[in-house]
Amino acid sequence: MNIEYYTAYENHLITTDFFKNLLINEKILKYIDGVEWENSYQTNLMAEMSSWNIQHSLITEITDWVISSLIESRPHLNAINYSYHVHEVWIARYSKNDCAYNHSHATYPFSFVYFVNAPENSSPLCFSESNLNISAESGKLVIFPGNLKHYVAPNMSENRVVIAGNIIILNVDEYIHKKS
Repeated sequence: MNIEYYTAYENHLITTDFFKNLLINEKILKYIDGVEWENSYQTNLMAEMSSWNIQHSLITEITDWVISSLIESRPHLNAINYSYHVHEVWIARYSKNDCAYNHSHATYPFSFVYFVNAPENSSPLCFSESNLNISAESGKLVIFPGNLKHYVAPNMSENRVVIAGNIIILNVDEYIHKKS
């Protein structure tokens, strides 16, 4: 992994990593042609948005890697007594001028954004309280504390696609009930 570290507001750690095989992005872009965009323009995302818990083997491959990257980038996390799970995951597709309003995922310890497609002039992921902007690059993963406020400024490209989600922490013997 090629992990980069950033410090944001109140010394919160934000990390970036890159997926090793970008061919998966092409497969995901083909897969999303059949996705129902049921949450489009109805949340803080003023863009096309899938359900809150999209399921597909390609998404699972990404989310499994997200958890591995989280644990590797934060060696202080206790992976013996606790387990880390993606609790919600969705896909968002931004057209020109689409955006995401400033928001947080405050009830989750960690959130992530994975850039599936980031054409030239794609808007960065912006952290409002620290003025930190993470550039949009295909294959880039950004993991950050869920309580950090962030947004996407009006996008200046077509077909900026991300997989985003929230991560929970459980005792190793706890049961997970996924949000549907």
